Amino acid sequence: MNMYPSICKILKRTYTTNGNNNNVRQQIFNTLEKQKGNVFTREFIVDETKSTTFVKPIDIYSTPAMIWDMEWFTRDIILDTINDVVVATDYEENLDSVGTNVVFKHTAATPIGETVFIETKIIHIDEAKSKIETETIISDSLGILGKGKHERSIVDMNMINQRIQDRKDKLK
Repeated sequence: MNMYPSICKILKRTYTTNGNNNNVRQQIFNTLEKQKGNVFTREFIVDETKSTTFVKPIDIYSTPAMIWDMEWFTRDIILDTINDVVVATDYEENLDSVGTNVVFKHTAATPIGETVFIETKIIHIDEAKSKIETETIISDSLGILGKGKHERSIVDMNMINQRIQDRKDKLK
C-alpha cells in the first residue's frame, strides 16, 4: 500500500509539443522496453561516506550505502532515457523518477578503499502503472556483496513539489 498517495501522482497524460500530439510517456516507456535485459554498469571506490560509521572499529561498505547506490544508479538510467526523449520532443515538463519499493540482501563485506561494481538491468516495465523494476548486483573483485530489486515510478516533479509544499503548509 502506498503510504503517500497525496504526494505521488503517476504521470498518465498525453502532451502536445511543437504543435504535434506526442505521447511523451509512451515514448519513454518504449525506449525503456528496448533497454530491458541490457546490463548497465558503474564502478567506483568505496570511501568513508559509504561506511558503517555506527559500527566501529569496522569500516566496511554499509547496507544503507549499497541501497542508496542501487537507487541512485537506477534513477540515472531512467533519467538518461527521460532526458533523451525530452530533448527529442522539446518537452518542457520536469520529469524524474521516484523509488517505490526496494528489496535488498547484503551478503558479503568489503572494506573502505576497495573498488566496487554495480550491474543493473531493467527486468519489468508496467507502463499502465508507470513502474520500472530493476535487478542489481553489487560486487568487488572477490565476488558478490549484495543483490536487490528496485522499483521506480516516473513522475512530474513540478506536481510533486507542489504537493509537498501544500503538505508543509497544512503542517504549520
